Amino acid sequence: MDNNVNIQSGTVSFWASNAVLTNGDTNLLNITPEGGSISVYIESRNIKVAFVVDGTGRSDLSYSAELLSDQSKHMLTFTWNLPTVIILYIDGVEVSRSDVSDLHS
Repeated sequence: MDNNVNIQSGTVSFWASNAVLTNGDTNLLNITPEGGSISVYIESRNIKVAFVVDGTGRSDLSYSAELLSDQSKHMLTFTWNLPTVIILYIDGVEVSRSDVSDLHS
């Protein structure tokens, strides 16, 4: 359990190489704060985020890694604010968003 992460609201940012984002399935990040879990992973050349609140549900975001420029690294940022929204940004641009008003902890 990651006790320093709040499932209610937060932001996670990290760099990932273009090679990692476009070559095969892999896990990039797994966080398990009390009351839920957050996973960022690559599946079938798609960047995916799974946001789970224990006992109430799951919301997913997805973005095609094939749409990324050929630069060597990309900044991925994922923000969440229950009970409103989860958002995925790549290189500072919003690429996916989901209403999570049905999720609560």
